[in-house]
Amino acid sequence: MDELIVIILQSHVLRLNHNQNSIINSNDDNNNNNNTSIINSKLSMDCINIKFDEDINFHLLRHWSLYDSIYYTHDMIISFKLWSSRGLSQLKEFLADLGIPKREYEQYYRDMNIKYKLNIKKQILNKRLQDKYHYTTNTIILPTFLLTSGFTLKLSPQDIVYSVMSTLQTSSSTTTTTTSTSIMIDLTQCFSLALSCLNYNQLEQYINGIELEKIYTKKKHYLIETLLQSDKNLTFNNTIPFILLKFDQNMFNS
Repeated sequence: MDELIVIILQSHVLRLNHNQNSIINSNDDNNNNNNTSIINSKLSMDCINIKFDEDINFHLLRHWSLYDSIYYTHDMIISFKLWSSRGLSQLKEFLADLGIPKREYEQYYRDMNIKYKLNIKKQILNKRLQDKYHYTTNTIILPTFLLTSGFTLKLSPQDIVYSVMSTLQTSSSTTTTTTSTSIMIDLTQCFSLALSCLNYNQLEQYINGIELEKIYTKKKHYLIETLLQSDKNLTFNNTIPFILLKFDQNMFNS
C-alpha cells in the first residue's frame, strides 16, 4: 500500500516539475530551409523542482545548527536522555563519531562545509553507531519530498507544517480586552498569515513561522527539562519521569 502511494505521488511530482521539451529553429546555410529540431531541455535554475528523497529527520535541520536540531528532536532526546549532563556529553561524542568538528555542528546547517553535510547520512546509517547510541534507521531517516528552486533553501513538507502550525497558534491581537469580535479578527489574521506560508513566492512569512516554531520548541523543551530535573517527579522503572502537564492556552505567547 505504501509503495502504491509513493508511486502515485512520484507521478504527480513528474507532472509538476518543469521538465518540458523545447523546440529550436536552426538555419541551413546551403538551402536556406528552416529545420526544426526537438531536444530535451535541462531544468532551468529558476524552475521549481520537486523530488523524492530520504531526508534526515532532525527538527528544523535546514533552519538550525546540526547540534540544536538534534538537541530539540524528540526521538533523540529519548535516545540520548538529553535532560541529563551525561546525555549532553553523549550527544557531543555522537557528533564526534560522525566526524564533524565542533565549529561545523555549532554553525547553521546550511553554512556547513559540504563535505561534512554529504557524509552525515552515510555515517548515521552506520550499524555500529546505531547499536552504540540506541537509535534505529526508522527514527532518523524520513522518506519525503523536497522542493528546490535554484540556489534557494530546500523546502520539506514537515518544515512547512511546523511553520503553518506555529503561525496559527500565534496571537496577533494587541488588545487587552477579549471579545468575540476581536477573537474572530485575530483568527482571520492568523489564518491569512498561515496561508501565506504555503506560497513559495512569499518565503518571508514561511521563515517567520519557522522562527516562531523555534521559540515554541525552546519553551516547551525548557518547561519539560525543568520538570524532569525536579525532585517532585514520579519515575517509571527509574528511567524516564512520568509527567502530567496542563498547558495554559497563552503560555507560548508571552
